[in-house]
Amino acid sequence: TRRLNVTKNFAKRVFALMLVMAICNGIAIPLINHFKPKPPPPVTKSDIEQYFIAYFGEKPKNPPVGEVKSEIEKELKAAFKKQEKEALQLYQKGNKAYKNNQFKEAIASFEDALKIVKIPSFYLSLGNSYLVTSDFRKALTAYQTALELFQAKEDRKGEGATLGNLGLAYRDLGQVEKAIGYYKQALAISREIGDRQGEGNHLGNLGNAYHALGQVEKAIGYYKQALAIS
Repeated sequence: TRRLNVTKNFAKRVFALMLVMAICNGIAIPLINHFKPKPPPPVTKSDIEQYFIAYFGEKPKNPPVGEVKSEIEKELKAAFKKQEKEALQLYQKGNKAYKNNQFKEAIASFEDALKIVKIPSFYLSLGNSYLVTSDFRKALTAYQTALELFQAKEDRKGEGATLGNLGLAYRDLGQVEKAIGYYKQALAISREIGDRQGEGNHLGNLGNAYHALGQVEKAIGYYKQALAIS
């Protein structure tokens, strides 16, 4: 029995020594990874107030913690509405100047409006102003931007109108074949959405383009279709 106890004690010592060696050699290191770091402390009302001061320059009026996000959203919407109103006033000023043939003033107003908010119809009006002042390259740039924005909004009517105006700009640049391509795209959209007025305009422009190319019969065909609509 004494010999058996000695053997057991020796076995325990050997096992303890093996365990120490294993830990020293890194075998037991993966066990340490099971201990996760403490999570960061929760955001307090004081933290939110500090954020609010940094964002708006003043303390919130006793907002509950859960409502801070909605308060920020309200502030942002209000700020945007104010900007939108300023932009709309500039746009209306530009339209008035355009109707009075004050095209430089119109361009300035449209550009100021676009500094505030990027709206496709603003770019379209800016392009029209450049077109009547024979600044065709700037007109093309404005129309192209309007087209991309209308397409992003999936505004088919705006897209069709802009394609038609791109055609007008290319016509004035002497690129009649290219103009015809844009007129045809615009015509297809007008027919797709049932825009009869737009359809008539694009048919008339196609007639003018083919007449400029000396293709009189084609021109007459488009003129007849345009007259049938008007």
